[in-house]
Amino acid sequence: MRGIGLPKVRPADGRAIFFVVEPDRVRLADLAERVRAGRLQPVIGAVRPLAEAPSAFTPDRRMPGKTIIRVTEGD
Repeated sequence: MRGIGLPKVRPADGRAIFFVVEPDRVRLADLAERVRAGRLQPVIGAVRPLAEAPSAFTPDRRMPGKTIIRVTEGD
């Protein structure tokens, strides 16, 4: 894991998630094609602008589905 280790500090509530994501262009393209074709339908809970990214993941704003952070302006 190229210098990445487990976090040294635990959150106050004792819950922590640690994972490493390796980019894979072929798999990402496959997922995008499945979404376009309607074979994969992600559950979207909220779409927030980049400026709201930190607050979008606070426990009081949690909801079912994925939270999407919009990086660009417009639709």
